[in-house]
Amino acid sequence: MAGGTLVISTASLAFGSKGIDTGPYTLKLEIKNVGEGTLYGGVDLSALAPPFTGSGAGPFTLAHKQKTTVEVDFAPTSLGAFSGTVAVSSTDPNAPLLRVPVSGTGAAGVYQSAKKLNFGSLKAGKTRNKTLVIKNTGLGVLHGSVSSSGLAGKPFSIVSGSGDFTISPDKTLKVVAQFAPIVSGPDSAELTITTDDPKHLSASVELIGIGE
Repeated sequence: MAGGTLVISTASLAFGSKGIDTGPYTLKLEIKNVGEGTLYGGVDLSALAPPFTGSGAGPFTLAHKQKTTVEVDFAPTSLGAFSGTVAVSSTDPNAPLLRVPVSGTGAAGVYQSAKKLNFGSLKAGKTRNKTLVIKNTGLGVLHGSVSSSGLAGKPFSIVSGSGDFTISPDKTLKVVAQFAPIVSGPDSAELTITTDDPKHLSASVELIGIGE
């Protein structure tokens, strides 16, 4: 009597680069019996570990043209390349064991902002605000912090936007800085921004102004 014949929908599950803290992303593996007889088998997901999770593990019995589906989720929370395997065993003598590789890379957010805020000339005793826009142009969520420690003893301060931040992809954070000169003459200070963007772990924004 003819047996079952195993066919899978894809030879690999490749997620490519996905942003950290933006998942989960899902790929499906379809397992189908194209033979005349019944196909018996099983799905083993034990070789998957976070940030991968899967559903559809266990034994299956498929009649002619029947199918079952395995779903694999990818939800990276850190940078780097990750891999795993979905193992499909069956009574098809030509495909007793198939190993389907699973891969994905966690991508960071990307920090972008101006390098300088120029408040211009301002009379002593007056105040002027300027806004620094921090944008995330990467695939992942950007985490970081705005520190005003470098402004101590200077006529500059942060009105809003200091402290820890989380910026989703293609979103922005507005940091409002203030210049309040008390004497005449030029002055400057540095605003420090730390992020988990590997290329901008620490960035400085120069604040400059002239008291009149």
